[in-house]
Amino acid sequence: MESRCGGMGEVGGGASCRQDGSGDGGVSQSKLDLMARLMKKDTTGLMRQLEKDRDEEQCLWLKEQPARKTDDNELEVEAEMSQANDASIVAQSTEWTDVVTQKHKKSASTPNKEKQKKSTQTGLRQSVASSETLFLDRALRMHSQFQMNTESDATKFLQAIIACSDGIELLLKLTSPVNAQTADALLRCAVSMSSSGEFLSKNVLPLLERLGADDCGRGSCADALDHVLHVIYSRELDSRLIKALRENSIGDDVSPLVWFLMKIGVRREDARENRETRKLVKVLKEKKVVNWAGLYGMYFGLDGFRKESDQDMSLDKIRDVPGGRHKNDKVDFRSIQIAPCLEEIVPETREPYLPVGFSVVEVDKNKQEHEGSVEQSAFYELAVLDRQFRLLREDMLGPMRAALKDLKASDELISDGPVPVYTNVQIETIGVKPVPHVMISVRLPEWHCVNQKFSWKQQKAMKKKKKNKTQSSNASPSTPVNKLEEFWESKEGSRTLGRDSLVLLLVGGKPALFATIVRRDVKDFVEHSCPMVGLSFWGNDFASVQPAQVVSEFLLEMYSRTQWNASVVEACANFFAYSPILKGLQRMESIPLARELVLGKNSIPPEYIASVDIEKQIELMQQNDVKSGALPEGITEYDCFQKDAMRLALSNRVSLTQGCPGTGKTFLGVRLVDVVLRCTTERILVLTYTNHALDDFLSGLIEQGITSIVRIGGNCSELLKEYQLEEQMKSSGLSSMNRRVMKEIRNSKQILESELERIQQELQEHDLREWEFAKKFFDQHQRRYIQCFNIGMKDDDGYVAVADNKHMRLEDDYLWKQWLRGNNRGHFEDTHDSGGPTASRSKFIAEVWSLDRAARLKLVEAWSKIARGDELQSCVDKMTEYESLLKQEYAIRNESKLSVLQSARVIGCTTTRAAMRHELLSDVETGVVIVEEAGEVLESHVIVNLRKNTKHLIMIGDHLQLRPKIANYELSYSNVDAKQVLNVSLFERLVKQGMTHGVLSVQHRMKPCIASFIQMLTYPELKNGPGTLDRASTRGVQSDVVFVNHNHREDGKTSFMEDATTGHDAHTRTNAFEVETVVNIVQYLLKQEYLPDQIVVLTPYLGQMFAIQSAMESQGMKPFASEFDKEDLRRAGWETSDDEEDDDEEDTVKVRVATVDNFQGEEADIVVISLVRCNNNGSIGFLRELERV
Repeated sequence: MESRCGGMGEVGGGASCRQDGSGDGGVSQSKLDLMARLMKKDTTGLMRQLEKDRDEEQCLWLKEQPARKTDDNELEVEAEMSQANDASIVAQSTEWTDVVTQKHKKSASTPNKEKQKKSTQTGLRQSVASSETLFLDRALRMHSQFQMNTESDATKFLQAIIACSDGIELLLKLTSPVNAQTADALLRCAVSMSSSGEFLSKNVLPLLERLGADDCGRGSCADALDHVLHVIYSRELDSRLIKALRENSIGDDVSPLVWFLMKIGVRREDARENRETRKLVKVLKEKKVVNWAGLYGMYFGLDGFRKESDQDMSLDKIRDVPGGRHKNDKVDFRSIQIAPCLEEIVPETREPYLPVGFSVVEVDKNKQEHEGSVEQSAFYELAVLDRQFRLLREDMLGPMRAALKDLKASDELISDGPVPVYTNVQIETIGVKPVPHVMISVRLPEWHCVNQKFSWKQQKAMKKKKKNKTQSSNASPSTPVNKLEEFWESKEGSRTLGRDSLVLLLVGGKPALFATIVRRDVKDFVEHSCPMVGLSFWGNDFASVQPAQVVSEFLLEMYSRTQWNASVVEACANFFAYSPILKGLQRMESIPLARELVLGKNSIPPEYIASVDIEKQIELMQQNDVKSGALPEGITEYDCFQKDAMRLALSNRVSLTQGCPGTGKTFLGVRLVDVVLRCTTERILVLTYTNHALDDFLSGLIEQGITSIVRIGGNCSELLKEYQLEEQMKSSGLSSMNRRVMKEIRNSKQILESELERIQQELQEHDLREWEFAKKFFDQHQRRYIQCFNIGMKDDDGYVAVADNKHMRLEDDYLWKQWLRGNNRGHFEDTHDSGGPTASRSKFIAEVWSLDRAARLKLVEAWSKIARGDELQSCVDKMTEYESLLKQEYAIRNESKLSVLQSARVIGCTTTRAAMRHELLSDVETGVVIVEEAGEVLESHVIVNLRKNTKHLIMIGDHLQLRPKIANYELSYSNVDAKQVLNVSLFERLVKQGMTHGVLSVQHRMKPCIASFIQMLTYPELKNGPGTLDRASTRGVQSDVVFVNHNHREDGKTSFMEDATTGHDAHTRTNAFEVETVVNIVQYLLKQEYLPDQIVVLTPYLGQMFAIQSAMESQGMKPFASEFDKEDLRRAGWETSDDEEDDDEEDTVKVRVATVDNFQGEEADIVVISLVRCNNNGSIGFLRELERV
């Protein structure tokens, strides 16, 4: 028994778990009286006692308890318990329960006390639960005085945890900074106390079941639950469970154990590779327990299924196998760190492993239902998750690898290439707000836009003005004082070293470390000679590829160098958009709705809406829309396509509705939401690709009278501002328990901040280039070096003797500075040592001074490492600890957001925002998920937003229009050489696999003469709505469709950058003739009294878009672009002026210019298109793709 606890006796002053029974463990009489009073609920006296003990938590609990009368038996219990002075808390509770039981048995033998017996038994059950809560609180607070010696003690402790009715409160108690060490030690010891099947089945499995309940693991408790499960997990526990399972002594229901192993496996690589744990999983597989296949896939991966399955379910055409290329190339995709390691971005002989595309349609749909085994489904679910993760991550890394390959391994860096490079990096300081970081300063390249706008002298003058303004007592830090500050606050300026960007540090031109920008404050750009940002080198994204030890060694190297050539490369500006999705895929245990989404089978009806009369609801909606005038002009009822689509969407738990532009896809989606909200209690998550589409959809809900909405994210219309999450957060607050935990976290943060401030001061003091600090270092570590740089004793006038008996006034650091500069001893060159062992001392001094400057600097660097090593290691450790506290704090604050989201019936956000808020949304039960623009959404973005309780997935889109945008052309459907394709949406995949889907075939947007083109090319069944037939002709032109044919050749390659919209074109293209023609046409249309917002100019090429914008500006117009187009322009190296500057100028002509890709799903009255291509070869590039046409 003693060895089982393995040193758990005392952990940092925590609980004592010794098995020898020693230790006082005694408590005062007042503590025993306190427990006895609990029986009779003397709340007044007990409140006074608790307040005396300053137990705020128990006071709060007692205020919520009802008063109850005292009976004679309970008074006897109090008297007996008051004599138990020498018992430990565990013994007290056990004895107290036994005594109560004996008294009740005694009472039962007396007939005239039957009524009293029933009353006492009821009170006993309430009191036992109360006593267990009190017992757990006391156990966690008694620290080293608490003893856990027997199986009975362990049982009592575990049962106290199991009895806790509030899961959130339980987890916060076990993991709060005050209790954590004690709780960990007690929990480990209790779980490992016995190996008997009875103990495991009655204590350990119920403990896991309690932790797996719905009220645990959400919001602020997600990380707390992970911590507790990690404490419980051990190799020894696995061995005991294996034995109990094989002896059939643990019971039949082991689902809590399966849940526990799934939770541990999804988070811990070491658990998935542990032999004992794998053996336990195999035993569970043999017993065919619930979800055994998913568990087996978690621990053995795809190879495990291939090796052990009798069926041949291997993926076809696997080009290679994962693992072995570098330290982040893992067989198990869940073990891969999101951030790359250095080896992943440098040229290598082996290409990264990417699973070749496969289709689950290969699963024979004609097989009988029972033949689609659980094992088969688990295999394909794992294959889908593995493939989506690896391809999405390569979409992030591929362009980064291509851009960085041109960086030479030398001091000559490409400063105007495809990625920004910032030189002259200097480490300035460390900080913890908003998160732990290292502040660095950088020098901007000459070509940077700020240097084009302002000269160096202008920037210096404005920085001085800002500094003086900041120091003024009347200054408002939020008010810009000059154009420079305004620039850095603008969208154009904010793109430089943007927050959450992934950057790569290079030293001497060679990659050193990755980091993310976590602090970017405008004042750090304008108040210093060089811009400063805060970098984080640690966190979950870097855990294995950049361990804390590697980071501390790097920082030590940088702090210690007397001179170094470092640069920063902005490797990935949208790292924040990839990371949450990739993490979400890794944490998925299975894929919801796998029958349809993975195995490709026809959908089954959703159970939650089975009792709803769909035909009646369609008729009711139709009547309401006719009365309200919501139907298009000339329409008095839904068409047959709309009715069929509604029936299909509400009758299948995975539904697809396809429709070309103008067929009313959003209209249909709004009506489906209306039915679900009126007829069920389900909450709905609405996902769209763009903010524009999201606003259109949510505005449609508001028009329909649906206002229980929360919109996540900014850039919304005026109508939806009051529905934003941030706005609704203003009226919410934290619970009392969370406030207490936040107080503990704040106290811990303050302690760490003080420690880090001390370390920072010490790091600054250890600048050995200053003689004051060098002398202190020599005195502590290298005393004999002091004699080499000591100028000797000064006389009363401050003079010191030098060569030839001369006396001069010299500073104490004279010799030290001479040595650092590589000079000789100067005035002391001919001075001879006259004290002590002259020969040996003079020889040592001569050797030190004989070193060349390079050798001297290396010696200083070595001394600096000695001086700063311990402090930097401590600094990294404390910053990691501080980040953990911030994570807890962030999770608790999310509780308020969670309460707002749970109060709404509809939650809306874009897919990008859903990725950023993935952890928050994962805690919200959304039974229904509706995806608008589903043809433009990556499969991974849909899958990761499904929950275990998702009952209905409705996708509305058009796979015949543009596919999802990706960054890596090598993974594009358009690339004829691609072996792996990422940008095929889930919507398109299911349609092409033959899933039944609705089709909207009546368009209400275009005039028939325009619609005829898409009817001919793509939608032969498309019909025109009545409202499109009698529309007025376009003013000033002979026809509503005009083609301008010309022979003016395109200008060719106008940028070194890969076109952000085409992907595969090595260079974007322009056509000067078309630029001039487009501007003339727009001006002509404006003269026909069309408003600027009625016109849009489209072009497939980003370079042409930029050229048209520039030409419009030269003609006095103000072209504007969407956020997507602006981001594409920035990536291509073109900066545009911000639209906000001229928002108040009424006479400004504002015409939107957009790329075809980024305008999809929107509409305008008049569209002017510049197709650009005109060459001798007749090549039209990607315009040959039917989806883009």
